[in-house]
Amino acid sequence: MTVLEKATRDVVLKPELLLLHILCQELQNAQLLHSEAISSGFRTLLSLLAEAEMVVMAVQSAHCLEVPLTHKGKLMVSKEYIEFLIHIASQNMEENSRRINRFYKHLELALETAASANNAPPGDEERLCPVY
Repeated sequence: MTVLEKATRDVVLKPELLLLHILCQELQNAQLLHSEAISSGFRTLLSLLAEAEMVVMAVQSAHCLEVPLTHKGKLMVSKEYIEFLIHIASQNMEENSRRINRFYKHLELALETAASANNAPPGDEERLCPVY
């Protein structure tokens, strides 16, 4: 609280949970990533790079929290409310961590399934993976 009481400008609580950009060589890879991200609780945005014939996919957390705490140096909320916001932000971080783990596991399984469906030799999953 001491830091907020000494603030001379606006202070906003805005936890940034996850933003992941993935460059995919093929649309089918982006579709696979999109499906697994959505099923894991994330939002996605797709962008096509026409010249490179690639797709950029952004995976974002669905949780959003942006709360002004001070305005022009004046504390606008109570200490109890700040503690409540921190509790909510911590819960969102924990849920986001669970979603990241779920996304990783779903994606890993989907890539293994796709590789076996294409009769790809072991270790050739790179062909199906997005380019980082």
